[in-house]
Amino acid sequence: MKLIIDTDPGVDDALAILYAAADPEIELLGLTTVFGNVTVAQATRNALHLVERIGRDVPVAQGAAQPLVLPPLHPRTTFMGPKALAR
Repeated sequence: MKLIIDTDPGVDDALAILYAAADPEIELLGLTTVFGNVTVAQATRNALHLVERIGRDVPVAQGAAQPLVLPPLHPRTTFMGPKALAR
């Protein structure tokens, strides 16, 4: 199966990428990064770090820095919520 993953890699997406890369039935063609749980710049850095750590030559392309339709939310509040940040 050929796969391109559109991602905002924090912990959950990082695990999905690692599982996909480890599956011999998946050909990981590339990663695209977007704003989400983290900024697009951080998502891109995380994705590049992941492919480096797994030793794979997987292209990474940076995508949208904010939602195309809805107003952007602060990345941390969209992932964990404001109370989780206080811990």
